[in-house]
Amino acid sequence: MSGIPEPQTEGNVMTIGMGILWGGLIGAPVAGFLINSFWQGERRTTIMAAVSVLALIGLAFVAGLRFTSPLLNLSALVLGYTAYALLTVDGWGVSHKRFILRSLATTITALPIIFGYFMATIGFLGLLFLFSDFTGKPGHAETLAPGIGCEIRTQSGGPSWGTTVVSVHRELSPFFRWERVQQRLSEEEAVYRRASDLCRDAYTKWQNS
Repeated sequence: MSGIPEPQTEGNVMTIGMGILWGGLIGAPVAGFLINSFWQGERRTTIMAAVSVLALIGLAFVAGLRFTSPLLNLSALVLGYTAYALLTVDGWGVSHKRFILRSLATTITALPIIFGYFMATIGFLGLLFLFSDFTGKPGHAETLAPGIGCEIRTQSGGPSWGTTVVSVHRELSPFFRWERVQQRLSEEEAVYRRASDLCRDAYTKWQNS
């Protein structure tokens, strides 16, 4: 028996990733509450740091910037969710003369946290399916040009047809990629077309944009 550790398998990565996601949904609101309650630093600095983290991660994902590692992407999402939870808990402590407005704001900001706890408990099976769809190995991957790749994933649709997602990305470094085009087709539309043709169509859309 050799002392060289075996490389991580896809199953190991999926297990670790699911642990990060589930732990984030359960633990981020708790962490936000504890930081807000016991952190001894200046409150304004803490809030500005949380806003900056949330804005940076949100803008990066909207712009299509991703880590090449699914685990790092999940970790970034959990960090952003923790920043949101911190801001939400802090906002609940702000007094407002109008009770209705304060109650409405509290309810709206609490909805993502309530939904997160629902998905981590009662909706765990659905969470597992979503996690597999978005972080599992793509059904098709190919290189379209130097530094430019294409991946095709099928997201499950339950008893009905699912959705085929075609994404074209540019490799910025060994750790970062930039998703420039993402096309969503019904699985019924995509099933009769070759995967390479779907990638070429998405790449042409990128070149013409």
